[in-house]
Amino acid sequence: MEIVSSTKANVAILFIGLKNYAKAKKYLQEAIKYQESKSQDSGLCTSYLSMGNVFLKMKDTLNALKFYQKSIASSKIAGNNISMSSALNNMGSIKSQQQKSSEAIALFNKSKTLRDSLNLKKDESSLSLSIVKEHIMYHRFAEANKVLYKLKKEYQNDPNYQDNLLQTYQFFIHTYGYLKESDSVNYYNNLACKMQNTIIETAVARQTNELEEKYHSKKKEIQLLQKSIEIKNSRNASLLVSAIAIFIAFIGFLVYRQMKLRNKQQLQEFQLKSAIAKIETQNKLQEQRLQISRDLHDNIGSQLTFIISSVDNIKYAFELQNSKLDNKLSSISNFAKATIIELRDTIWAMNNSEITFEDLQGRIHNFVEKAKEAKQDIAFNFTIENSLKDSKFTSIEGMNIYRTIQEAVNNSIKYADAKNIKIDIKHQENHIVISIDDDGKGFDNDTIELGNGIQNMKKRIADINGEIEINSSPNNGTDIQIKLQTS
Repeated sequence: MEIVSSTKANVAILFIGLKNYAKAKKYLQEAIKYQESKSQDSGLCTSYLSMGNVFLKMKDTLNALKFYQKSIASSKIAGNNISMSSALNNMGSIKSQQQKSSEAIALFNKSKTLRDSLNLKKDESSLSLSIVKEHIMYHRFAEANKVLYKLKKEYQNDPNYQDNLLQTYQFFIHTYGYLKESDSVNYYNNLACKMQNTIIETAVARQTNELEEKYHSKKKEIQLLQKSIEIKNSRNASLLVSAIAIFIAFIGFLVYRQMKLRNKQQLQEFQLKSAIAKIETQNKLQEQRLQISRDLHDNIGSQLTFIISSVDNIKYAFELQNSKLDNKLSSISNFAKATIIELRDTIWAMNNSEITFEDLQGRIHNFVEKAKEAKQDIAFNFTIENSLKDSKFTSIEGMNIYRTIQEAVNNSIKYADAKNIKIDIKHQENHIVISIDDDGKGFDNDTIELGNGIQNMKKRIADINGEIEINSSPNNGTDIQIKLQTS
């Protein structure tokens, strides 16, 4: 259920990106209801933040502030300074829109302090620009310029902050325009235009050229006007030129931002479609696996059962005097029965996308019990740490582990003349260690020629990026150690 609630919260974020706020709100309410019932503050701090963003997008600032405050409370408990700083920043934006400047700056500064401690340079810069905007709105130009000079020094040598540097130049134009310092306005206007030309795309450049033509036309008109009225209108002409330049930069920025938002939305739509397609593909693969397993069971399984039944009928229907023939028929029947068991194991693995040690324990117990029936003089001991029972593997990994253990036990039964066989599975440092020990006659590692069974064991473990070590010596039994990396 915890995974479901987390998934719902993530789906809600996708719907926020698609501007489907009703569905985003629905999924977030379901996720929050579960997280509140379990007191999961680590999840609630982000879910409350997302719900506040939904209400903010819906222009419901009252509820937005309510959920941002809840997010801050949960973030304090969970120690999540990232979500807390985001909630403080968003509350500052709302207070700024409500023209509550002192509250807005206080919230921005709290958010900035948190992000300073987290070394979130990009977020810190965005907050600093928000504080500048607040100073400009209330004509605190000296304070604004103090922050802007610090940001300018920080941005100029970092190509990753071109957008922020452009915004810094634009704020300088605003402040010096209000302070009526035309030289500074022209200086930062030139810097802003250069930066604009560097970062805007081709479509923006076309529109900028059209505006520049209007700008040159206006400039010529101003020059003609200057000839007639000369010094009297020179100051007004400079202001007009500056205003047009600001207008060009502002329009270019708006067009660029709109294109950026559209590209972001298209990317999110593509990611959502890709996720849906991936799920559909996985469902189709699972259906194919189920179909293959049904075909194996219905066709090959029924044919093997028919072979067993036919062999048994022949043995019962005819009094076989030829012991070799009788033994051969028994061998065929036993081989078919063993093949059915192997087939069932394969079908079991195919029908499970994930296999745990608890699943493997049941399968291993089954063949150990059958081995006990065949070799009653052998004592079997199987142990597994409780903490490992829920460890998960893919169906291929689980099947390779099972087959390797099965091969090791079968070798001990067939060739070792062992009295005791022990299977032990435990956690050791960063590995899962599987030990198969017997007290049989053993063999010499240096002189014996390894058969297909041992080679298959090594290949199966290598295929799942594990390690296998086989230690044996005459009359000292055999010890097989399998090491698997834990995730």
